[in-house]
Formats: sequence, C-alpha cells, structure tokens
Amino acid sequence: MLIHITVLPSEGRLSFRMRSLEANLIHGSMVCVLDEDPEFADVHIDRRVPQDWIHRLCRWCPACLRSSDEGYGRIGWEIRFADACAACGCWLADVCAQCGEHVTWSRASYMRCSCGASLGSSDSHKAPPAPGAMSRALELRAMGRCSEEMPMVNGLSLHQCIQLIRWLGTYGARTRQRGQQKMAATDMLDVSWPVSTYAAEVLSSWPHNFNVLLDGLHSGGHQDDDGSLLRSFQGFYRALYTTFGGKEFAWLREAFENYVSEQWSGSMGKRNRRMYERVATKMAWIPTSLAAKLTGLSEAAFARLASQGNIEVRTYTTATGKRFSKVARESILQLALGVGGDTVTLMEAACVLGLTRSRLQALLPLICPEATKLQPTNVWMIPKKWLESWQSTILGLPVARDTVDDEWVTLDWLFRYEIPSNSAAAHLITDIQGGRISAARDDKTNLLSQVSCRRAEAQRVWLEWAPKSPNHLTLMAVAEQLRVKQEVVCALVKSGLLRADVLVVGRRRCRGVSKAEIERFCAIHVLGRDLAEQLSTSPRALSSGLARLGVRPVSGPGVDGCRQLVYRREDVATSGVPFATSR
Repeated sequence: MLIHITVLPSEGRLSFRMRSLEANLIHGSMVCVLDEDPEFADVHIDRRVPQDWIHRLCRWCPACLRSSDEGYGRIGWEIRFADACAACGCWLADVCAQCGEHVTWSRASYMRCSCGASLGSSDSHKAPPAPGAMSRALELRAMGRCSEEMPMVNGLSLHQCIQLIRWLGTYGARTRQRGQQKMAATDMLDVSWPVSTYAAEVLSSWPHNFNVLLDGLHSGGHQDDDGSLLRSFQGFYRALYTTFGGKEFAWLREAFENYVSEQWSGSMGKRNRRMYERVATKMAWIPTSLAAKLTGLSEAAFARLASQGNIEVRTYTTATGKRFSKVARESILQLALGVGGDTVTLMEAACVLGLTRSRLQALLPLICPEATKLQPTNVWMIPKKWLESWQSTILGLPVARDTVDDEWVTLDWLFRYEIPSNSAAAHLITDIQGGRISAARDDKTNLLSQVSCRRAEAQRVWLEWAPKSPNHLTLMAVAEQLRVKQEVVCALVKSGLLRADVLVVGRRRCRGVSKAEIERFCAIHVLGRDLAEQLSTSPRALSSGLARLGVRPVSGPGVDGCRQLVYRREDVATSGVPFATSR
C-alpha cells in the first residue's frame, strides 16, 4: 500500500509523482509503480497532448527552491517553452551546477541531482518581463484559466499555444533547421531559449513586434519575390492559413492582413482567395485593375499620370514572365479628393444621386459647369458643394403620396424610356432644382433618380428648350453635325475657336451656334480625326508627323484640354501635306 501525499499549490505532475516515490522510499526510475495504484490521485491539468510537456529532463527555479520550506516543482516548469519561472520570473535551470549534466527525473530525491548536489545551489538570474509573462500565461492555460498579460491566447488550448510559440519563435529567431516548425530537442533550455524568448517578445508587444517579424521575413526574401505573398513569406504564409486557420486564430490572421494592407507593396489579386476580399478595400498598394474600377482611370491614364509625377505606380514581372502594375492608394486618394478634399469623383456622385456613371457624365457639362477634368485623364472632379446642394434640394421636396395618378413618373423612368436627349434631361433637372416645375421625392430614398414629376410638365420643358431660331443650332446639334462629343464643342466655344450666341428660350437662356459660324469654323479649321481619315492614317501618327513638320494644333489635349486635335487648314497646307482645303 502506497503512502499518499498532498498535492501542493500549482505543483506539476512529475514533481508530485517524484515526491510520492520519495515518500515511499522508491527510486525515481520506478515511477511505473504509481500507474499501477488505482487510488493514486494525479494532478488535474491539460495533458491531452503529451508532446507539450517536458518528460525526459527536469527543469527548476533555483531561487524558488532556496526560498521554499518544502521543495516542489511548479506546473509551469514542466511545460515546453515555459523557460522562465511563472512565480518569480527567474530563468529556469536544467543543468546541475556541480556535475554539469542535464538533470533527469530518474533520481532518488527531487531536491538533489543524481550526483548528490542540491538543485537550489545553482545560480539564478532574472528573466526579461516578456518570457516571464508568457510562462505565466502557459501555466494558466494548462490549468484552464485566463491570462490578463496575454489575453490573445485565452481562446487557445495549451497545445495551440505551444504551436503558436514554436511557429513565431523559429521564424523570428531564424533557427537553422530543415523545417521551421519541426524543431527537435526543445526540452533542453539552450535549444528552446531563443525560440521562447523571441515568441514572448512578439506576444507581449502585439502587434508591433509581429510587424517587425514580418518586416524581417519580407526583407530576407529574394528581390524577385516582392510580387508574391507566397514567395516572400513562404512556409510562414502557408502555416498561417492552414495550421492556424481556425476561428480561434482570427486575431492572428487579422494582424497579418493589417500588415499586408498597410505595408505590402507587392501584388494582391483575387487569386489571393484567403484574404483578398478583406484586404483589398484598405491595401496601401492596389492592382491597377482595382484602381481603375475605383477611379475610372485606364491603365494608359495611370501611365501618363505616373510619368508626370501625379501618382505612384510600380510594375513588376512574375517568375513566369507576366507583367503587373500596382498603384499607391494614398496617391489615388489625393488625386481623387483634390486639394482640401472639396471634390468627389464621378462614381461617388453617381452613387449619391442614383444615376448611372455614363448618364451623369453626359449631363455634367450642362448641370454642373464647375466640374472639371483631371488632366490628362477623363476623370471628372465634382465640387462637394454642388452635390450637397442637390441633396438639400431633394430633401426639401414634398414626399410623394401613394395615391398619385399615372401622370407622375420618376426621372429614372423618363431617362430610360421617354427623354429625347441628354440636353433635355439636363434642363429638366435644372428646372426641378429651380422649383420651376412641381416634383416630389420618394419616402424611402433620397436619390435624384427616384424624384417624380408630371409627365406633361416634363414634355413642356423639352419643347421650350428647343431653339426657336432656325439659324442657330444647339451645342448638342453642333456636336452631332461635327461628329464629336458635346464637351468638345464646349471646349471649342470656351477657347474662342467657335463663337456661340446666347439665346432666350422661354424663361431660360441657352447657348446656340449659328450655321454661318459653323461654316466659318469648318472653312478655317480641320479636326485631326478628319484629316487622318483623308490621309488613311491614325490621329496619333498624324499628330507626330505634323509636329515634325512644325505644325502645331490650335486646340487639343496638350493645348487647352479639348479632347480633339484641331489644326488650321492654312498651317497644314503650308507644310505640304495633301488634303482637301475646304470641308
């Protein structure tokens, strides 16, 4: 019959067993005797994974053994990677100060080495705060309790904590081994110390030191790997979404994704299925395709802006030879917001008003003269004040009643099926804002597209808008006659190449161009597009050829912002280029 002793506070399982053997005058090598006793009360701790515990070697805290009236080993001294004492914060020891050998559990007395030396006679040294905090956290998790010093591990089991420490420490300490997560002999302190110390520093200053670890892994990769997360972080990245893919490690993956969104300058596309949807909206560097979707810029426009220093664009080539480009989000935001952030993009304004992007772009020159284009691109910059005034106008309209008759229709319906032109739509919108026709808003949304008006009043606006003078054409009609967009005609009028007259139409003023003025313009000027068609070449090749001959356009993208190149016929004829001298 064995003599049973009392388990001391926070005592480890192996310590309790050895003291039990010592009380029964049995040598430590006969520990199997306790397994045969059905009444033996073992220490209740998390031992579901035996590999998480130190079995062969013994660890102890010399300071605690010297100060204790009854020497015993704590639970934390038996946990792998808990290299500091959870009670006093001193480094543990596993080598006898007298014989210099590792102390095993196969000995006669817990307080003495097999050579007879007292374990408490070893020197004790204070450990840094981080390893001590991690050892306390591991001991608490082994007993099923939570840690206030490292709360991120409270949702993990002891085995998961050991996995995390091994993963962080081996990658951070850059241990030399074949597999970063297959580290042998970690039951010896001189092997586990670099791993546990680095992991403790990472967890104690989370997430700052984790970002430092990622910086080191990234900078240690090959320069050609910069475009790929998998090639840059290799096994670290794989383990993050496989070994640590459970929901209890969500905080770990979130920290990595925050680092990627703020620091990563490599590629990130939908092929990164693990994190793309969560990271794409806040990445510091985004693919050109996503940037184009957000801003409406083409890749060619990005290249032009980058050459002028307006945005930061980087290109890289993958290992298979594919070429990709990425854009700094901050430079895009500065570009889109403008100075002082007093403008919004076309897409943002379209979403607020409930209009399609193409519809609003066609209406802008007429309903918002203050809107400008970001040169040399096709990106509209719309004043916030104009958008806010429209929101205020819509909120000031009466709410549409449920019993309105069939004559009330929404602007969305009119724009889709009945409106004759974008110019008519622009004048209808202007009259609604000016209160010249009755309108009502939807009670569920504040979108301009859902504003209702009477169909008869809308039709009257269209008829009143049509120019009464048979000798004048509207800017839209001039654009159709010249086969250009209306904004090109507006640019020609603004530059003075095409003179427009102010016409009084009903209660409004509008601009019109006389037929004689159109004939005068065509007799003096020629569009680069028309000249290129006559010479069977492209407008770009024509522009380059004329530039070599000293012929410069009087209007165009590089002159006054007009989207079409315009030349004087006389200049082209003087250069010797054959073409029809009159339209």
